[in-house]
Amino acid sequence: MSDNILRVIPLGGLGEVGKNMTVFEIADQLLVVDAGLAFPRDEHLGVDLILPDFGYLHDRDVLAVVLTHAHEDHVGGLPYLMREVPIREIWATRLTRPLGWLVPRGLRPIAASDVAAALVEAMKRGQPGTHLLSSADMQGAGD
Repeated sequence: MSDNILRVIPLGGLGEVGKNMTVFEIADQLLVVDAGLAFPRDEHLGVDLILPDFGYLHDRDVLAVVLTHAHEDHVGGLPYLMREVPIREIWATRLTRPLGWLVPRGLRPIAASDVAAALVEAMKRGQPGTHLLSSADMQGAGD
């Protein structure tokens, strides 16, 4: 594939309510916008939640996930995505940033104070109001 071709790959949320997730790819560099979930309907007996298909991202390196806003259909699948796919950074708007405590909590038990400290350090290094957490921010947190 040519390096200058942008591929837009919806993994969920297209023609449906929930599971919002879109991949933007240029030259094997991936940026993911949102990682939502959907809630089951009456016909989904025994199902707690429905996630997008992360298969396209397996064995790939995701540069960043950009969270547009803190509704579950846009961010609720993030902890599940992080269990399956390596993600270098997570970016969020100022109003979405309070969701940050959910990210590491979905991966392992962690104290809120550890998340707050990691978030402060991330903000010191990042662009104020936008950078949420990178994988380096969470190294050793909760140990």
